[in-house]
Amino acid sequence: MEIIIDVFIILLLTTCKRYCLAPAHAGLNKATSPARKPLVAINTNNMKVKLLAVLLTFIFSFTFWTNAEAKCRRVATVKYQQQYGWSKKYTVEVTFMTGMELNQATSSYDYSSYSVYAIIFWGEGQATIIKLKSYLLCGYEVTCDCIDNSIYDLQGYDQDGDKWNICLSDYCY
Repeated sequence: MEIIIDVFIILLLTTCKRYCLAPAHAGLNKATSPARKPLVAINTNNMKVKLLAVLLTFIFSFTFWTNAEAKCRRVATVKYQQQYGWSKKYTVEVTFMTGMELNQATSSYDYSSYSVYAIIFWGEGQATIIKLKSYLLCGYEVTCDCIDNSIYDLQGYDQDGDKWNICLSDYCY
């Protein structure tokens, strides 16, 4: 984000320096005219168009950049399999994303790029990452549509090998 802002400021300053002001030595007599004057008559419409183009480029690049991380958050009822049955049910917010997105978010290569993962944040620094085994039509990025279109409960395994069940519907067993 900081890089995008820096690039925008540099473009804006460069555009203004190039089209707004002449250098102090641009053929002006300092005795008669000490103030800086434009080199040529400025076409303000042309400058407005260029500044507008720079501003729109910044806005669109920011919008694209923030949407590059496609993920879906849903409130779900989750439980995990214990040695003698299932745990109690927990109603939590679950974040779904692909392994590629998760690798980018964690700056690692620990996750299978084209698998879908469910992440449950329990508290400060505590999360469970579940690799889903359920078949989803998410493709290269997770959207809420591909998660919401699942007919059955989602199932998968966490990093400890525990089996998880994620229920997104109103009727969870």
